[in-house]
Amino acid sequence: MTSCVRGRLPSVVEDISAAIESGILGSGVPDDLVLSLLSKAGDYVIKSGKGSGLLIILDELGKLLEYACAQSSKTRCFSVCKI
Repeated sequence: MTSCVRGRLPSVVEDISAAIESGILGSGVPDDLVLSLLSKAGDYVIKSGKGSGLLIILDELGKLLEYACAQSSKTRCFSVCKI
């Protein structure tokens, strides 16, 4: 992983990159890992003093939720709602 202009990338960025890479090679990133990484990223932003949290904008969320529910996967549908 490369470095930021001001130093090394935060470990959460490396964790997210690793999850994306493994998801591309496998069957996607597990829902619980996505939620964990979002929480970890938010914690980093707060602890580093760079902000008061994360703002996540999900364009077309209705379509994503509809797709998740149509796949008859209550877990996936619940995970989308949990985000």
